[in-house]
Amino acid sequence: MIWHGLPAGEKGTFSITPGTFLPGRKGDQLLLVFGGKEAHPCGYTLLSWNNRMNHFETCMRSRTGESGKTIGLDTLKPSDFFFTGPFDPAKPGMVIRLNRDWRFDLKTLIFNDSAFNVQNNIDFSGYEQDYNPKYYEMIRFIPGRFLDPRRMFLLVICRNCKDYIFNGGPCMQEENVPELPNRTDIYGFFNVKR
Repeated sequence: MIWHGLPAGEKGTFSITPGTFLPGRKGDQLLLVFGGKEAHPCGYTLLSWNNRMNHFETCMRSRTGESGKTIGLDTLKPSDFFFTGPFDPAKPGMVIRLNRDWRFDLKTLIFNDSAFNVQNNIDFSGYEQDYNPKYYEMIRFIPGRFLDPRRMFLLVICRNCKDYIFNGGPCMQEENVPELPNRTDIYGFFNVKR
């Protein structure tokens, strides 16, 4: 379950995503991404549940123990979507981030206890007649073990919006365009290069 856009007082918005973000750790972690207002840049933290103390505690190793470092130009934002799981057969777990702020931006990330790095940009291939999901106005990913119980796939739902003014938010009426017909496909990662 993912929560997005909940009010966080003066600090803007935040999102909470459960998953396995830190390899080698037992159990899932919570990725909290926060910020968004001019005075408060975006940041993130990772939390894990401490059974003995019966509360969440930070997984971050920074001086303050609150925020992770951003290495490079990519910033995690509350509007991003994160998916974790065994998507690549050669890796036990993967973290995928989708950002649709102004273009299609799908990347694999690696987290540790102080920072994250972008590992790869992901693009779709194998789609006939340029029906690449990144060209659609609305795209939704649903992760699951659809074809093989040992690995995760993405159910990709692609649609276009007929609204006169569509800015990526809610769509009043979908449109099935001949050049990009509405479609649903299953996407898997094969031979991911490192």
